[in-house]
Amino acid sequence: IAANINLEEQTRSQPSKPRQKSRINYLHEGQHICHGTFMFIHDICKSRLSALITHYTNMIKA
Repeated sequence: IAANINLEEQTRSQPSKPRQKSRINYLHEGQHICHGTFMFIHDICKSRLSALITHYTNMIKA
């Protein structure tokens, strides 16, 4: 189980427009899954997932 956080500052479709949220890809055994399934597998709620995303985003930017 893995998650990738994409911190590109601009979107690919509109390079002049800044990205407002980080893009996250969730994987399970090499298959892309939605964030709802990711939360179900890890038995976490939405607020816990948001806290983890914020933590890892701040850690990467530092």
